[in-house]
Amino acid sequence: MAQMKLLSQPYMEFLWSEGMRRFRFRLERFLQLRRYDEREWELKLAEATGKCLRIQQGITDRQRDMVRTVRGRPADLGVVDMHLYHASE
Repeated sequence: MAQMKLLSQPYMEFLWSEGMRRFRFRLERFLQLRRYDEREWELKLAEATGKCLRIQQGITDRQRDMVRTVRGRPADLGVVDMHLYHASE
């Protein structure tokens, strides 16, 4: 059986530190890309949320307008014209 050559302690520490440095560099680059991707998805989510809020506000505004239209009609009229009612939507 071949005998393994033992490396000196300082040399092993050097190899370990160099390996860790390279590993840390690659890991840091990976984490940097991950943060960038997360930020991009956060921006897309914010954009979609803004669209949803605008749609919800539009629905609320139209409902409010519809109620005002119906309440603003004279009480003695008695009949609601459905064409006028739907036009206010």
